[in-house]
Amino acid sequence: MQGLALGDERLNRRARETMSKLGKRPSGSIPQGCDEWADTKATYGLFKNKKVTAAKILKPHQTRTWERVGRHECVLAVQDTTYLDYTHFPSIEGLGPIGSRQQKLRGIVMHNTLAVTAAGLPLGELHQQLWVRPETEATVEEKRARPIEEKESYKWIESLKALAPHIPEQTQLVAVSDAESDVYELMHEAQACQVPFLLRAAQDRALLEPEAQKLWSAVSSRKNRAQLTISVAAKKLEPAREATISVRYRQVTLKPPYRSHEQRETPLEPVTITAILVREDNPPAGMTRVEWLLLTNVSVASIEDALECVEWYCRRWQVEIFHKILKSGCQVEQRRLNHFDRLQPCIALFSIIAWRIHWMTWMLRAQPDAPCTTVLADGEWRALYTLATRTVADPDNIPSVEQVILWIAQLGGFLRRKGDGAPGVTVIWRGWQRLQDALSMWLILDPLLDMGKT
Repeated sequence: MQGLALGDERLNRRARETMSKLGKRPSGSIPQGCDEWADTKATYGLFKNKKVTAAKILKPHQTRTWERVGRHECVLAVQDTTYLDYTHFPSIEGLGPIGSRQQKLRGIVMHNTLAVTAAGLPLGELHQQLWVRPETEATVEEKRARPIEEKESYKWIESLKALAPHIPEQTQLVAVSDAESDVYELMHEAQACQVPFLLRAAQDRALLEPEAQKLWSAVSSRKNRAQLTISVAAKKLEPAREATISVRYRQVTLKPPYRSHEQRETPLEPVTITAILVREDNPPAGMTRVEWLLLTNVSVASIEDALECVEWYCRRWQVEIFHKILKSGCQVEQRRLNHFDRLQPCIALFSIIAWRIHWMTWMLRAQPDAPCTTVLADGEWRALYTLATRTVADPDNIPSVEQVILWIAQLGGFLRRKGDGAPGVTVIWRGWQRLQDALSMWLILDPLLDMGKT
């Protein structure tokens, strides 16, 4: 946050102090995070100040994120939408409807683009959109007649266009998204601005001559090029299981959909992409078939390239985890600020806090042997070492990332039994808050311990 520019150095300092305090207790309320009434009042004043916007809060973090992106050969820009529900706080003004009419929910629509390495390490937030829906819902006919720029689905294109100017020359950045993003204009825009994309198809689109058939059947007719066994998570009424899937792929040219003159001044052009079909050909009785049809403009010259794209799509889940941390770990839907305008910078600030928890959790998998100073400040790891080992003596060697993350997870309730696997984000954010309490005490007692040693 050193590059923060709110137009007033006092505001910059207050924002950094607020992030530091709230970041130590992400699940607590603002008064719990700030401790004293003066800090609490200053924090509410920060979010009330018109100079403090979500874009300004996120900008220094995004700058650092792009620096991290530039250190990798391949990075995935994973997009996803979530809904922040504030129905339980009817006094908050400026919100809009979310969910169905029958649910009568009120809140904010959020669309995030998260940078993730091909191995799954979250690097930071690249783009964020927050908006409220209008009170009166348009009819289906009215929605269809609108130009794409006035539709909610334009969020995918807006995020894609925001990436293009910043992509480092040495990095392949691939925009990854789920079936909701199957919008022809998105693929058309990616072709125009030369941004690689990978999305899951939701529509059985028409193909151009000489194929003159539909997308699904065209790919299904290809020969099976690989057979894999994957783990399928448990669903409602369906247990976790192993599934055998086949992989087929082929290059196709999509026929542009018709758009009236009112919707678009210039006609859409055909888009040539590669379609990769991942399908469970013989699912067990009563089980939902595993089937993805992935579309990409990345070159797929071999089955290895196709399988790499499948692995990339599997990393899309990281943005879902990020949203879980933001809602459950950072309790962002419990922030009782009285207007949408004040919630926006608060959400942006907690987005950075949520990313750090996410990143720290994944560092256990990405760089377990790195020194713990990669993820913790000097006082943090020393307080954690003292708490974990019940000794005030300095260690002969600095602990590793793996060791300190496991200690933090154990503070959060991780049992560390055989077969438990790596700890998840829930035990990390719980343990992180306990560590901060230990750090506060350690900072008080450490000078006294040094005096006793001398």
